[in-house]
Amino acid sequence: LIKMSPNNLETDAEITSKYKEIIRANGITEEISEVIVADAGLRGEGFASQSKIATVKFQNPDIKPLNLFVKTHTTNSSHSEMIDEVKAFEKESRFYMEYVPAAKEFCRTKGHEGLLDIYPKCYYGDNELVVFENIVVEKGYMLLPKDDMQDLDAATLAIQTLAKHHAISHAMIQKYGGPGEFFKQFPNLDFESFTRPAFRAMLQPALENALNINIQLLEKYAVEGRDAALAKCRPYVGRCFDVVTEKLQYNEDDEKLLLLNHGDYWNNNMLFSLDPETKKVNGHVAIDLQVTRYNSPAVDLSYYIFTSVKPAVRRAHLQDLLRSYLATLQGTSKDLGYPIDLTYEEIYLMVRKKLNYGFWFGVCFTFGPGLAVLKDIDMNAIGEVSNFAEVIRALIQKWIDNNPEQCAELARQFVGLMQEYEELSLE
Repeated sequence: LIKMSPNNLETDAEITSKYKEIIRANGITEEISEVIVADAGLRGEGFASQSKIATVKFQNPDIKPLNLFVKTHTTNSSHSEMIDEVKAFEKESRFYMEYVPAAKEFCRTKGHEGLLDIYPKCYYGDNELVVFENIVVEKGYMLLPKDDMQDLDAATLAIQTLAKHHAISHAMIQKYGGPGEFFKQFPNLDFESFTRPAFRAMLQPALENALNINIQLLEKYAVEGRDAALAKCRPYVGRCFDVVTEKLQYNEDDEKLLLLNHGDYWNNNMLFSLDPETKKVNGHVAIDLQVTRYNSPAVDLSYYIFTSVKPAVRRAHLQDLLRSYLATLQGTSKDLGYPIDLTYEEIYLMVRKKLNYGFWFGVCFTFGPGLAVLKDIDMNAIGEVSNFAEVIRALIQKWIDNNPEQCAELARQFVGLMQEYEELSLE
């Protein structure tokens, strides 16, 4: 296939030709009559990409239209440059177009081909475009509400999917003889995006904003426990980004387990299916594999636990969730012929060591004013990537000024969050 940027395709004929080539490469030979492409209408998604939905109609009216979900570069040059610097599209395309087929074949030889159903089908990928099956339309999957974190049922499914992702990658790395040979076969899946200058320019002020906003709330509202909370979080001012990203560093001799991380495993990057009668979650897939890394599984776990799980569920069921993760990790790795020797006490300690990473990302993007602003924003309308933090800061300040009663409650919740952090952290 020739690389094709949708931003350079203007006519209906060009669009139809592009998708015809993509689906023919996937063994679909029926003649296409029409391709309808529309904006996906998502908000609060994708810091540097845009999402579209494509409906491929066939000349034979008896053939059901093919529904696709498409990720493309944004027309914003600043955001597009960041995509290239952090290799977001390259990594996701390699993951789905190279790693997943190889892993599926490996799992098939072990009698477990269905393990790769934790990812949506990918029809095409390159450095500018990734095309997936639209499982929202085709299979009824859905994003859970951004402002309502996961209950125990959803969190159990999500953490089991993460365990399968980790176990499959562990087995594949061992199959290839270790990380050196594995990443020669699948280049840049271990490329660390979060410490690149473009990401730092965006994330460092965003993390500082989040910390300073919550300090501001504590200083304004005299909630119980605020003095202790302020004493604990003030030392992070000016160094929050460095404290977070230092958790991405590791010494192989000191790590019990290293494997391929998802890299951005939180509520916005997963889809659930629901039982039509009970409306309870009964299926789960992981999406957005743009920032994979080679690291401790605890990096993914701490990030997921503090960005996606309801605080009450996390406090009451953290051990249950980690035990479920461990059972799935060990069961899957054993099925694939590369068992993982890990105790619950070891995985619990690993998560505690990496807690800073997940905790501060949770505070920044999924707690309080930050979540209220980010959940509905059009990321690509922000302009220059360097403007991101200032735009968000201004929007958060406006939200605070307009919601004094909610802010007092958020101050109380932040005290509770800091107390939970102190109980778990080894810092």
